[in-house]
Amino acid sequence: MKKTIFLAALICCSILFNSCTKEGPVGPAGPAGTNGSANVSSTDITISPSQWVWNASGGYLSAQVSCQSITSSVINGGAVMAYTSDAGDYVAMPFTITGVSFAYDFVLGQVEFLISLPDASNPGTPTSAQTYKVVTIPPAQRLAHPGIEHLGYGALKETLSIK
Repeated sequence: MKKTIFLAALICCSILFNSCTKEGPVGPAGPAGTNGSANVSSTDITISPSQWVWNASGGYLSAQVSCQSITSSVINGGAVMAYTSDAGDYVAMPFTITGVSFAYDFVLGQVEFLISLPDASNPGTPTSAQTYKVVTIPPAQRLAHPGIEHLGYGALKETLSIK
């Protein structure tokens, strides 16, 4: 009886190990994919002087524009970051320079850019178009890159492969 069980086990092992064959050759490489991070959006926005509105009760100038990449998912767990263009470089907002504060706010599908002075007086409407960049990062990307919302645009662009 032991001999029969041993022979059966030997036959099973023989079949198991000898019936496996190597896979065929590796197929050709697929087409190159698009570089970047999934669902990260970078939107360029230009605001003309006529788009700025003085809010006397709040003491600031504001310009509201549509930004469809600001979704409920991004609001609830992702990140929205804004940068202003300065001679080809992008400066992270908010910031204050020579007493003038530049900031932003956002709601679903919309971003608002703000300019204010410490005394809440009118800083004056910009005389030329202002260029901004809004980057929206979905929750999964934000979790994968802790602290990403504190990066300057160059570091953010490199980290997330933004074009």
